[in-house]
Amino acid sequence: MIARMLNIVHPYPKYGLAAAVYHQSNRLNDLQDDDLRLLLIEAIERGLEHFRMKTDDMPGLGQPMTYHPIKATQLTDEPKLVQSAGLAARGVFLFPTIVTTDGDAKGTYDNASTILKDLKSGRGLDTAIDLSRSYAPTTAKINNGKRSQSPPRSTLFEAACSVITTLTPVKPAAWINQRNTVILPDLEIEQLCGFIELFEKMAATENIELLASSAPKSTDTRRAKPEKKSEFQRPPMFHGNYPYAPQRDAATFGPVGLLGAIGYWAHRYNQLPWADKVLSDLAGRPLYIISYDSISQVHFSHHVTDLAREGKLSEIVNKLAYETRLGEEIDEDRPLWSDPKRQLFHLATSRFLQLFTLPAFRDFLAMRTAYPAETQILFERYFMNEASDRPLIDRSIVEAAGVLGQWLNRVAYFAAYADVSEKKADRDKEVRKAKAKIIVTFESVAMSARDPLAMISQVISQAGRLGQGDVPDEAKPFLDAAMIGPANGGITAEQARHLLMVYMRLRSSATKDKESDISPASDYDLNG
Repeated sequence: MIARMLNIVHPYPKYGLAAAVYHQSNRLNDLQDDDLRLLLIEAIERGLEHFRMKTDDMPGLGQPMTYHPIKATQLTDEPKLVQSAGLAARGVFLFPTIVTTDGDAKGTYDNASTILKDLKSGRGLDTAIDLSRSYAPTTAKINNGKRSQSPPRSTLFEAACSVITTLTPVKPAAWINQRNTVILPDLEIEQLCGFIELFEKMAATENIELLASSAPKSTDTRRAKPEKKSEFQRPPMFHGNYPYAPQRDAATFGPVGLLGAIGYWAHRYNQLPWADKVLSDLAGRPLYIISYDSISQVHFSHHVTDLAREGKLSEIVNKLAYETRLGEEIDEDRPLWSDPKRQLFHLATSRFLQLFTLPAFRDFLAMRTAYPAETQILFERYFMNEASDRPLIDRSIVEAAGVLGQWLNRVAYFAAYADVSEKKADRDKEVRKAKAKIIVTFESVAMSARDPLAMISQVISQAGRLGQGDVPDEAKPFLDAAMIGPANGGITAEQARHLLMVYMRLRSSATKDKESDISPASDYDLNG
C-alpha cells in the first residue's frame, strides 16, 4: 500500500506528498499506514497555520509593518477572517503560498478542514472521494458525454496530498498579476524531498525580512498620525517567499530567478554540494507555474543550472531585468516598467535564458540596449557551446570579438563625451544618449553590410572617423575568422554580426562610462 502511494505520478499531489514526508526521506519505504496518515495530518495543519497573515501595525506612520500568521484556531472561530470583504484594507492577506483567491478562500479552507477531519477519523486512505478545485486547482471538471459536468473521482490520499500542495509554505511562491502563483518542480519523490528541504532552509535565512514591509518614503515620520489613511502594504514575500527572488516581473523571471537564487544562496551560506545536487536534479525537468486559474511549464537545461551552481545566474537575471536601458528609456530617470517594449524585452530575455537557441537569441538581440558587464559570461557560454542549431565558436575568436566590441564601445563613449559640452545640464544623461546613437550607427552599418569583410571594414572606418586610435591587435583572431568564413575554419556572417553587436553593447566594468542610478526594485508597489 505504501509503495503504491509513494509512486504517485501527478506533479501536484506528488509535491504535497513530498512536503509531508521530506523529513522522513531516508526511511520512506519503511513508513506504515499510520505513519503516513500522521505525516499528512501534520502537513495540512502546518499549512492552515500559514493561511492568512495580518499586521498589528498601523500604516502611514513612517514605520515598517511586520506581519505574522493568524492561528488556525482563530480562523475557525472567526470565519470572516478566512473570507470577507475588506480584509486587505485591514491588513489581512492570504499568504502568497496559498493556491487560491480571496474570493475562493472559504472553499479552500473549509474543504481542507474536511479532509483533515477525515484523516483524523481514521477514514481509509484509499477511500474514493470527489476532488474539488478549491484544493486541486489543476483538476478540471470532466464531462465524459454526460448532460452535467461532474468532479473527477480520486482517493482520500490523493486529495490530502493536493490539499498539502495548496497550503504548504515550503514551496516557491509570489503574488503575480494579483494571483498567488507557485512553482512546482516535477521530480522523483526523493529528489522532491531534497528540493523542499533545501528550499525550507533557504527561505528561513531571511524569513523575518520577508514579512516586514518597508515604510513609504514619502511619509513624514515626524507626524504622530498620517494626514490621510494609507493602505496596508504587502510585505516583500509577495515578490517571492525566498531570499534573492526577482523583485520585478516575477511572472517572467520567477522560474529562472528561483534557480539563480538557489545558487547565490548556496555560495553565500556555504551550501554548495547540497545546492549542486538539487540544481542538477532540476536541469531539464519541468517546472510548473501554477495559480488558481492557470498552469504553464518551463524547462531549463544545463547551461542555466551551471550558471546557477556557479552563483552567477542571479546577478545576470537582476542586471538584465533591472539595469538595462532600452533606447526608448534613455531620457528617463528609471526604466519604464509598464511599457510594452520593456515587457517584450523581459519576455525575450527570459525566453533566451530558457531555450538558449538561435531563434531565441535573435529575438533577444533585436531589442537594442546596453548590456551590463556582469552578463559577459552569459554570452560566452552561448557562443562557445555547441547546439543543434549552431556550431560552437572557439574561445580565442570570442575573446577577440570582445576586444573589438569593447574598443568600439569606448570609441562611442569618448566621442560622445567630447561632443557634449561640460556646461550642459544633465551632462551624464546627454553623454549616454549621444553614445547610444553612435552605437546604433555602428549596428546599422553592420546589419546592412553585404558580407563580413564589408561589415568589418565599414564599421572600423566609421569608428576611425571619430579619431579614437587603431583597432587593437588582440582583435585579429576574430577579424580573420569572420573574413575566411566557416568553410576555412572561420565563422558565419551571422555569427560575426552577432558577436560584434553583443560586444559593442556590453558595458565594460573598467570604463568610466557613467550610468545613472536606477531606483531599487523594492520601490515597486505590490498593491498597485
